[in-house]
Amino acid sequence: MVLKNKFTDTLVYANIFISFAGLSQVILTLLLFSIQINWQSVSYVLFVFLSTFLQYNMQRGYNFLEKHPDNDRNNWLLKNKKTLLITIGLSIIILLLLCRWLSSMSIGIMIAAELISTFYFIKPLQLRKFGFIKPFIISLIWVISCTVVPFIENNLINSKTIIFCIAQFFFIAALCVLFDIKDKKNDLDEGIKTYANSFGTKITKLIAIILTLVYFITMLFVFNSTNFILLNSIFFLIVASLIIITNDSKDSFFYYLFVDGLLIFQLIITLGCLSL
Repeated sequence: MVLKNKFTDTLVYANIFISFAGLSQVILTLLLFSIQINWQSVSYVLFVFLSTFLQYNMQRGYNFLEKHPDNDRNNWLLKNKKTLLITIGLSIIILLLLCRWLSSMSIGIMIAAELISTFYFIKPLQLRKFGFIKPFIISLIWVISCTVVPFIENNLINSKTIIFCIAQFFFIAALCVLFDIKDKKNDLDEGIKTYANSFGTKITKLIAIILTLVYFITMLFVFNSTNFILLNSIFFLIVASLIIITNDSKDSFFYYLFVDGLLIFQLIITLGCLSL
């Protein structure tokens, strides 16, 4: 049974947990490529945390205004609307201040990523309606924000970092494909064809495992030390195991805490590699 209480409600419904996942992915990039930890890099970590918080809350708020479904998330939003709006306002102000530590190229790339994120759920484009590519759209946005921009800011665009970006793309895409299982019925009701509602849960999980395997193999071209291979193999087995037990009867918190939590756990595994 998925742990659900006031604390986890706040983490999930206020999109704090997924924001920490974004933060973890940037730190992962910094650590793996020995990028100097200074005010600029710390500012960008905070930038990604706040922009993730802002973007996900915009999406949830838009969905609430568009559909008004009666569920736990929207009841929480109504109850905490004032606090959340104040927090979002403060986030926008801090984000604008943090832009001074980013290059114009990175700001342009982040604006493009934010626009794609917004068009993902806002009509008339609503990119999420393209069900077979929506996991890859989300994955691309995450890789651009958490990996590509730090490399650009630190002049680290080379074959090794490009391969790492590709690996991360497949890993995050695998997690996004799993979310299609959670949303299978809703997507079908909205006329959105996804892997889950077109081919079934088993095939969708197989696709997720294949994407994770591609991630694991690709990472071997970037990091091939014995310790890294060992711990990354353990990470692969944990991800594959979670994929196997995933089904559409799981509580939504299973996805929000455990599937999204893999983005944080990847950092933890990496810290283990670096400490050995």
